[in-house]
Amino acid sequence: MTGAAGRPAPSLDGNERKLLYRCRRGTRELDRILSGFFKTCYRRLDATDRDQFSRLLELEDSLLTDWLCHGARPVDPGFERIVGRILKSTES
Repeated sequence: MTGAAGRPAPSLDGNERKLLYRCRRGTRELDRILSGFFKTCYRRLDATDRDQFSRLLELEDSLLTDWLCHGARPVDPGFERIVGRILKSTES
């Protein structure tokens, strides 16, 4: 990972390496969205949002694609919050 101004980001701990690996979904679009969010935003999340992101990665790709690519909205408020944060991060 690269940090601000091109400086190397601090190395990933074991849990972070596992999460980054779980961001690899097999479709380029989901890989890009989830890995990009992890690399740019994960360390700034509070504990609740980190837990929600981890839970999100346990879901099926079809559901994630609906939420992150097709505008569907999660019913679960925790997922709605983290999906919103992920989508906001892709706007820039």
